[in-house]
Amino acid sequence: MARDSTRRASARRRRILRIAFTLASLFLGVHLLLPLAGGLEATAEALARATWWLPWLLLVLEAGSFWAYGELLLVVVHAAGERPPRNLIQRATIVGASLGKTMPGGSATAMAMTVATLRPHGLSGARMTAALAAAGAVSWATLALLLPVGAVLAVIGGQTGAIALGAAVFAAGAVIAAAFVPTALRHPERAGAFVEHVA
Repeated sequence: MARDSTRRASARRRRILRIAFTLASLFLGVHLLLPLAGGLEATAEALARATWWLPWLLLVLEAGSFWAYGELLLVVVHAAGERPPRNLIQRATIVGASLGKTMPGGSATAMAMTVATLRPHGLSGARMTAALAAAGAVSWATLALLLPVGAVLAVIGGQTGAIALGAAVFAAGAVIAAAFVPTALRHPERAGAFVEHVA
């Protein structure tokens, strides 16, 4: 009798949590996505007015960005002790970026699915997870080095000092995260256990 009561209470709690999660997701979707809808028309008009070569230039630059990140990931993967083919890592980079843009969970979901895709090729899941996280940290640290320039330009353009402060905080966080990259590569299991404990 007591066991049935406990089971019903547990099921009721799970149902309440599911409803709360659904409502929170809907609220965030409306709050975050609806303000962007108004900018779609302006974006379409800007693209229509653009010169014919500009979209092609942007496409080439985006492809170069993917290639560069794939090469960065390949270097980090080699540092972690794995030797995957270059074309496999480049394909994984494109697929992972696409998943990160389209699936709930963003980069975390993309990382999990990318590692799951690479493991059948004989690559260590722990090392690949550490390598993906490390490559992301290095990428963030590189952007952090550019943030002060962007903050100065924002202040010169008349923006408030809060933007510069936010950029400085973000840059500091990115550099601190990048400082853990060597440890994560040398001891991926320990780094994974730490992240799991924090999560």
